[in-house]
Parts: sequence; C-alpha cells; structure tokens
Amino acid sequence: MTEGALTPEDVPAYIASRVTLRDLVDPGTLTVSEVGDGNLNLIFICVDGGGRSLVLKQALPYVRLVGPEWPMTEARAAREAAAIRVHGALSPHVCRLIDFDADRHCLALEDLSDHQVFRTRLNEGGPYAGVAERIGELVADIAFGSSFLALTEEEFRNRAAAAANPELCAITEALVCTEPFLGADRNSVRPSLEQPLAGLQADPAWIAAAMEMKRSFLTAQETLLHGDLHSGSVFVRGDGDDLSVKAFDSEFACYGPVGVDLGMMWANMAFAACRAGALGDLGSHMLDLTRFLVGEIREVICDAGVITKRRKRLDSDEYGEVDVDDYCHYMAKIDNNVHGVFQITRMAFGRGNYQRIEIYGSQGGLIYELDGEERLYVGDGPVGNKADYRQVDIPDDCRSDQMESFYELVTGQGDGLSATINDGYINQLTIDALLQSSEERRWVELPQLI
Repeated sequence: MTEGALTPEDVPAYIASRVTLRDLVDPGTLTVSEVGDGNLNLIFICVDGGGRSLVLKQALPYVRLVGPEWPMTEARAAREAAAIRVHGALSPHVCRLIDFDADRHCLALEDLSDHQVFRTRLNEGGPYAGVAERIGELVADIAFGSSFLALTEEEFRNRAAAAANPELCAITEALVCTEPFLGADRNSVRPSLEQPLAGLQADPAWIAAAMEMKRSFLTAQETLLHGDLHSGSVFVRGDGDDLSVKAFDSEFACYGPVGVDLGMMWANMAFAACRAGALGDLGSHMLDLTRFLVGEIREVICDAGVITKRRKRLDSDEYGEVDVDDYCHYMAKIDNNVHGVFQITRMAFGRGNYQRIEIYGSQGGLIYELDGEERLYVGDGPVGNKADYRQVDIPDDCRSDQMESFYELVTGQGDGLSATINDGYINQLTIDALLQSSEERRWVELPQLI
C-alpha cells in the first residue's frame, strides 16, 4: 500500500494498520466497494465475512468531479472530523465518527447502508413524516450547543477561530450566495427561464437582498454550521416510531448564521415540492392562501388521482410512468364555520398557471384571479340581492416579491405578513391529511397546532 489515494485493494491493509479499526471488522474477509458519487471525496463501504461494517471517507487534494485542475485542500477532512465530534456530542441525528487519520485525511464512519438518502426518498414519493422534525431538532441542538449561549465567551471565540474553513466557504460564497443572483458562465438555465431570470438579475432590490444574505454568511458567527445541509446530506430509515435520521457530509462546516442550515434544507424541500403532483404544487399555494385569507383548516376530505398515465421524459424521447397526481379535489371545514370547496388540476386545457378564488360572506363577496396578471373583484350588498362585482386596483404595497419575502423572513424584517417556516410546516401537515383522506376515502382531522 502506498501513501496517497486509497483503492479498494489498499483498504484491507489500511484497516489492519489502524488500531481503532482492525478489531471492528476482519481485514482478512473484507469486501470493499467504492461508492463515492459526490463531488469531492472517495467513499468505501467495508463489510467483513461476519457482516460487520464501516465506511471510509478520504479527502482528495482536488475536486473529484473536475479533476486535478481544480485543487482543493485535504485539510477539509480534519475540519469535518472536528465538526462531527462537536455535532455528535450535541445531537443523536449525526453520522457517528469512529476514527480519523490526519496523515491520510481519512475518516472512518458508521455504516448507514441500511438507510436511504432523504432526497431519493422524496423523489420516489416515500414517507417523510417526522423527518423535518428530526432535522429541526438537529439544527436547534447544534445552534444552541455551539453558540455563546452554551459556551463561555473565550471558548466560543476559540471554537469559531478553529472552525475557519475558507476554501469550502469560498465555494458556498460563489455557488450559493453570488452566481445564482448575479449570473455566471457555468450556470445552467433552461431556455424557458432565461427571460424571467434576466429580469430578476437586473432587479436592484433582489440583488441587494441577496448580497445582504451573503454579508450575513461572511460576518455572522452564530453557531457551528453543518454548512451543506440539504436532502442529499441526510440519511433516513424507516418511519413512525422506527424512524432514524442522520446528517452526514459536514465538510463545509464553519461558524455562521443559523439560517444557512435552515435555508439549505428548506430550499431542497421546496424543490421536492416543485416536482410533486397537483396537490404538492398548485394545491400547496391554495392551502396557504386559504389560511391567510379565511382561517385555519380543521378537517378535509379529498379525491386525487392520475389522468395521464405516461408522459415524455425530460432527458430522452422515451415515455415514463406517471406516479404523481394530475388532479386533486377536496372539501374543507375551516374556522368560524367556513366551508370550502377546492378544485386543482393540471388538465385544464389552455389555462396554464390559472388561479381563481371566490369568497362569499353575509355582506358580500371577493373574487381573485391570476392568469398572467392579477385581478381583484368586490361585490357587496344585502343578502339575497344580486351584487354587481367591480374590479378594484391592487395597491402596490399589497404586492410582494417571493425572494423579498424570504429575505424579510430570515432577517426578521418586513410587515409580518410573509409566510413563515411554521406556515410551511402546517401546509405540509394539511397535504399529508389530504393524501391520507384520498387513500382512506374519509374525512381526516388536522392536528390542533393553532
């Protein structure tokens, strides 16, 4: 075995040379598989003849995805090992570190092959109830336990200084905080999105909000972040009482604002929702608007299904099976004796992203339409009389850009009317109840969270 990058053939002798590892698995009966599919590292799953196993993760001196022409410090392995030790002491939802070899930049980790990457489960439409709660517990435990609230001032400053990770932070600063907002040659943009993206990148307010977030990432040392927490860096296994959630790949760890880990995961959950069916996509917006305009939804009954069984794949001319709903119709019982009927479909020919909301009360009614442009109609008069609905202008201060709202959310600014993380959580619980109702063909009550 030579120094440098390990190969599957090298691994048994390497494990035999490590005092902390050679009694955990039998090097003489070891089966080694290199499974690294990420951008940076070598990953080896090592299983002996008795079924005992562990994982080796070795940092290379370059970005694996690109090659030696993009050098990358191997010191990131030591930083990741240090972060895992801190995070693992604070939360049970962290992949366990067994050993770290500073000379070979190699971590030995518990084998989570019986788990599934959370992103894969989301893409497959698998169960996700409870996962967000576990991730929330992880972020909360780390946010408090590595902050000045739990440490002395001197220890806090020493830890923040020791966790400096400039090379990996530079990647985040470029690929997350800068290039999506200002543009870059290596960005990949679908033709249909080029025009709206150009409009955003020419919007001074949008850019200013993005740069303010970047400034916060560079200057706010609040807690020891995971740094790259998303659905691809979380393992899950089982569900219900048997659910296991473990975060891994924390080589981007550094001290920074708590909102980074929350935002990364929130964005990935949103991406998963974007590829969901009519309910997870169009329906989620309607649920949020209902709660904003009328009140809390308490009970639902739903019918959802697939009309178009096969669609052309995006990556080829072949057709694939469709397993997400095309339509979702449901009724809801809402606070204050309000009853709602909702129709959501992807099969409304020629309508595109069309929305129409009608709200009727004892003193009149409101109609809101979105079909390229927004329109609001108001009708009032005594009950029983025909009301003449008239269009009214929507004031500019009642309009809000999505990115601006998100910025106000993470900075605690704004008028308090923007959706919050808790709103998204309640929205997801409502979607879960609707799916349960469709499967079980019955009314389903929502948890009393409000």
